[in-house]
Amino acid sequence: MPPSHKVCKLKFLHLMNLEELLNDDFLKQFKTGDDLSNFLAKLQKRWNYVQGERKL
Repeated sequence: MPPSHKVCKLKFLHLMNLEELLNDDFLKQFKTGDDLSNFLAKLQKRWNYVQGERKL
């Protein structure tokens, strides 16, 4: 994917509000609180990785 597409995708995600991202259909995939916690921990690790790459 060309860099310009990545920027557009990131801008689009930034414009989405939390309610659109965390709707009922999305949350139903997590059967337990632990499932949700594990997902959020993975998401945070990825975010930290991306932030680290941006500093390089």
